[in-house]
Amino acid sequence: MMIRFVYPNAKPRENKFIGCGRFFASLPENDFGLKPVNPDIVNVQEVMDAAEKLAPESFHSEKTVYEIKDIPEEKYEGDSLDLAYLLALISRSQEVAFCHDTHETDIWCTGCIDIKNNEMPYLKQVKPPGFSIKLRAFISQDKDVLFIVPVANIQPEHKKLLEDSQVRLLFLKQLQKDKAEFAELLKQKTILAVHGTELKQLTGFIFPKPADTAESNRKKRFLFFLIAIIFMIAVPGVFMLYQKFHQKSQNSLIMSYDSKLQNKKPENLTEPETGMIFVWIPGGCFDMGCDTGADDTCSEYETSVHRVCVDGFWLGKHEVTQAQWIKRMGSNPSWFMECGPDCPVEQVSWNDVKAFIQKLNENNKIAGAFCLPTEAQWEFACKNGGTENILPEIIEADTTYKTGQIGEDISGLCDMKTNVMEWCDDTFSHTAYQGHSLNNPVYTGQGQYKVARGSSWSMPSAYLPCTHRSKYLTDAISGNVGFRLIWVPSENSLKG
Repeated sequence: MMIRFVYPNAKPRENKFIGCGRFFASLPENDFGLKPVNPDIVNVQEVMDAAEKLAPESFHSEKTVYEIKDIPEEKYEGDSLDLAYLLALISRSQEVAFCHDTHETDIWCTGCIDIKNNEMPYLKQVKPPGFSIKLRAFISQDKDVLFIVPVANIQPEHKKLLEDSQVRLLFLKQLQKDKAEFAELLKQKTILAVHGTELKQLTGFIFPKPADTAESNRKKRFLFFLIAIIFMIAVPGVFMLYQKFHQKSQNSLIMSYDSKLQNKKPENLTEPETGMIFVWIPGGCFDMGCDTGADDTCSEYETSVHRVCVDGFWLGKHEVTQAQWIKRMGSNPSWFMECGPDCPVEQVSWNDVKAFIQKLNENNKIAGAFCLPTEAQWEFACKNGGTENILPEIIEADTTYKTGQIGEDISGLCDMKTNVMEWCDDTFSHTAYQGHSLNNPVYTGQGQYKVARGSSWSMPSAYLPCTHRSKYLTDAISGNVGFRLIWVPSENSLKG
């Protein structure tokens, strides 16, 4: 059995599909008449680093990676070889889970790999013109049945094309939950859409780790038994003392903090220039993060649950619209312009939003300043202060839609978990929660990624929890990401 990871070759400037290149792993003694591959990838070192982080054992394999092309003399001009090469590297030491019944299988892949600051590798979208060419080429193939793509590349016109061509569109979390779909994966032409933060889950899905040997299991059981005895003898007394002290200390902090909060809810406030409406969210304390005991969709960087408190704050009732963006910036960057001026602005990077805020603060007519919410503020508002927030029914859509179309939640906010994801002020880190303070936490550590919260028009229901976190580079744009703002009043702005 041979699994080949295919990268489609397109020339967007000529609107032309050239053919495919294929990476595959094999032992050197197999006579393919080929030399081990030296891929023509700009960030090949990042791909190698990603493979080592995701599957270090692949670098101890005797297998090597080879490459063949439909047209050997053609130079690839795209930006999407990364994912195919990464999966080929990992396949040196691991078998593909769903390809046992076929002698030779091609799996199409497109996507750029990014890894910064020793964090988990990230899957970035590829250039849209080239992606459309590759998608049409895949649909036209007779045999190839699986194409792995970044979710960010799937646009409404692509969904329509897939429907007309009777090609399935599946999301990774949807597939992981539905074992029937898993078994049928290579029996129908399928697009598998993967979010940027799901690269680790993708490789775990394609290459499930082999079962431990009996000897390894015996050693693990013995070690576990030994550790359990030590814990039973030594730990309980120390742990009880610590818990008693810690709970007393935290309870006193929370009681002191709650006593300072101003929970009176004023009328909504409207910014006169743009018409943005702001809703008062009374402060309080709540359990931030995803509870793995209650929700099996938790990602590792959404845990663990921890107690935090936030001051009351003014949060935008709606996501910032295209019309409001144009009033300050003079142009509309949105992919979904045809949706209309009252639809959320998207395809704005974190840096773009900061520029918008700067202009808004330079010219605003009400005393105070505007900023992005922190993760803690956003999740607190989404959860209605930590209790279950009753949201309007989420609608499935192929595009963004007018803000507020589905109504308000019980906090008076609209579209907190749909329409577009929303930028937050925090720097993204898998371990951010470990450094959170009790009061008004925000993670401002070094890093090129910023946090986006919530869900968008293109996401499956698995992404609806208020705890879901995504990350994007500060200059990244997507039709799935917009923002809403916080208004921070000056001392005298509410008097009079």
